[in-house]
Amino acid sequence: MAHERLLIRIRSLARRGRYRFSVHAEHERDADRILITHFEQALTSERLELLEDCPDDPRGHSHLLLGFTEE
Repeated sequence: MAHERLLIRIRSLARRGRYRFSVHAEHERDADRILITHFEQALTSERLELLEDCPDDPRGHSHLLLGFTEE
């Protein structure tokens, strides 16, 4: 249940553009040619899945997600 609330929050933030990429993430996104629209589709998809909860990440509490685009 808590995971579903988290996914709802992530979807909501992504729809409103309330996210940011780290410099490293932006570099990786660009290198992999992942479009912002695809990133947003994946995060707002009802098929979005939480794979891993990482509360002890040195950069701050983070999550590993799996999302899908229309393609």
